[in-house]
Amino acid sequence: MTPSPLELRLLGHPVILLNGHPLENLPSRTAEALLVFLALQPHPVSREFLAELLWSERTQDQALANLRSILSSLRKAVGDYVLATRQNVAFNRALPFLLDVEQFEQTIERLPLQRQTAPLSPETATQLETALAHYRGDFLEGFYLREGRGFEEWAALLRERLRRLAHLGFRARVRHALENGNYREGIQASEKLIAIDPYDEEARRQLMTLLLRNGNRNTALKQYETLRKLLHEDLGVEPAPATRAVYERVRALTFPPPLRPAPRP
Repeated sequence: MTPSPLELRLLGHPVILLNGHPLENLPSRTAEALLVFLALQPHPVSREFLAELLWSERTQDQALANLRSILSSLRKAVGDYVLATRQNVAFNRALPFLLDVEQFEQTIERLPLQRQTAPLSPETATQLETALAHYRGDFLEGFYLREGRGFEEWAALLRERLRRLAHLGFRARVRHALENGNYREGIQASEKLIAIDPYDEEARRQLMTLLLRNGNRNTALKQYETLRKLLHEDLGVEPAPATRAVYERVRALTFPPPLRPAPRP
């Protein structure tokens, strides 16, 4: 696939590419934050709103002056991808670009995952895999804007929303892997779930099951001990009875047979 002239990979540590190369001439982290925010807005945004978003502690006059300077530098870096009038600023969606957040979000929301009861179709499973490949980690992982309290609040809300969608997607992928005996795929998806929420006991139970069926009994037992220690030290509680029951079955090797797709007639 030919790379898009502008590509914003914002899931995980942010990476911005222009013509296939890292965009290194952005003048500051604030300029990067401005480009990210504009790319995720469907409509133009007023200069006053942007000034408050990025310089929450400054006076409006100071913030607007800062915005004018940042916009000038940003337009030198990305050209017509950023459009500005005296009142508003917008991301130019008429130019070719790739934005992993949109690709991930739109696909996960479109797929029938919320009330999934039947196995995923091959087409749905492929679309899910493609969407989840975009999720390298939390939205703007490791990125912080010291003066932009408004930007940080916006990013935190979007980060949590995307995390919930990722949880939904990886949960469906684990179920699909269990149903089809794809244990390595299921292990990877379970580990992603636990990275999103280390206290997710259902994900731990599924991971222990998958590890055992993949021949990694000792690793499955260690997962339980890791969870038990985490819950005790952080929350002062023990694992749920259902989790303890899976642990006992792993330890005793008295596990139900693997789930396999029903043979076709």
